[in-house]
Amino acid sequence: MPVRKIPPNRRVTTGFFYSHINARLIAYESLVERDFYQMLEDQADIIEKYEEQPLKVEKRWNGKITSLFPDCLITYKPWTEKKPLLVEIKSEKEIIDPANAEAFKIDCDVLEAYAKKQNMDFKVVFDTDIRGQYLKNLKFLNKYRDKPGKLREYENSILETVRAKGPVAVSGILDDLAKDTIERAHILPSIWHLLQVKALKTDLYKPLSNSSPMEINNEKIIDNER
Repeated sequence: MPVRKIPPNRRVTTGFFYSHINARLIAYESLVERDFYQMLEDQADIIEKYEEQPLKVEKRWNGKITSLFPDCLITYKPWTEKKPLLVEIKSEKEIIDPANAEAFKIDCDVLEAYAKKQNMDFKVVFDTDIRGQYLKNLKFLNKYRDKPGKLREYENSILETVRAKGPVAVSGILDDLAKDTIERAHILPSIWHLLQVKALKTDLYKPLSNSSPMEINNEKIIDNER
């Protein structure tokens, strides 16, 4: 749980994001943080949990002691053999000023040294690393996280079609399986759901559409076997 509560702030957007990985609300102090958490949710196959404002680190500088609260701590599932990752999230425009950039570098040096002592990795993530088509696709697919009502009826047929013809466009799956426009409307949410849960895969760095080619995600099958 966070060691520091995030207060309301008129200069930035604060709020709460529901994490399916953690099964609780995660507080964010900026939209950049919220978007970062959205991306973490897409890595539920390898992430055990993540925490916002997870710990306090003392910084001694110029004879003064101040407290640093890193933004996030990610714990990976044991089979990945990854160290916990301490993350600082930042908007690049915040460090355009040279004085701010120097202060940020000092903070990061302190956090990196702390992480090393604790057998953790440390990483700085900027808004430019987060935002783009990939995040847009994740937000779209998040609407299909819950199982569609017709999933049980169409899941096997969708997977068999993709396995036999993949890579095959979404429209190609619909053409093979749907008798009419009503059935297409029933099948399409199941396709997006299977992509969201990573039973299917496509290039998420390109806009999603009915032209997106779908393939069976064999890596997901391997992960489930672990």
